[in-house]
Amino acid sequence: YGGGLYPTGAQDNVRRMRASEPEVNAVVDRAIMALSFDDRGDVLVGTLQGLVRCVGRRVQRLALPGKTPWAPVVSLWREGTATWIGTSQGLYRLNDDGLWSTPAWSAEFKGKQTVTAMADDGDGGYWIATTNGLWRVRGGNAPTAVTHETHALGLNSQVQALLRQDDGALWVALPSRGLGYLRSDWRRTAVLDEGHGLRGGLYRGIAPAARGGVWLAGSAGSIE
Repeated sequence: YGGGLYPTGAQDNVRRMRASEPEVNAVVDRAIMALSFDDRGDVLVGTLQGLVRCVGRRVQRLALPGKTPWAPVVSLWREGTATWIGTSQGLYRLNDDGLWSTPAWSAEFKGKQTVTAMADDGDGGYWIATTNGLWRVRGGNAPTAVTHETHALGLNSQVQALLRQDDGALWVALPSRGLGYLRSDWRRTAVLDEGHGLRGGLYRGIAPAARGGVWLAGSAGSIE
């Protein structure tokens, strides 16, 4: 939290991104919650005071749809030529041509059900991690809760990270439980916890490891 936005050059030189408008600098100088890059190298930046777009050296605020244009942005997820934007006021999709194309079912994901991470399900739908559990959207159908049961989520319903493998299997960070694994055929699930060598706690990030398995980023700054 805090400290601003810093791109790194090819020579490992670090510079601080600055805008021509002081109010934009005030936004990016606070917490940076998420980053998303398109094929042109342009960047969308999620902050506690809305969305910021960086095109080359130009840094500008980008208003969200609706009545709260500067709502806190919690997550960004890239899909094809569009970016999904998870905010406290709703889930939105911004196309690279600048047009918004948000489906009707996304209206459910706001407030206590803010989207923290997303992945496609390989069948035209989505896995959606939120501050109120894990959800699945099949095609354009209504979202379905996957992990609302207490025995699945433990004492905390926030799901901060997920990762879908190429074979369709899903890794899910389960608060107060550890790391959940759902096989692609849905016939078997497993939960890895401290008994399997994990430190536990809240995992904020999951990334594939080059030699198989996954890397985990914990909320306390640990890497496993």
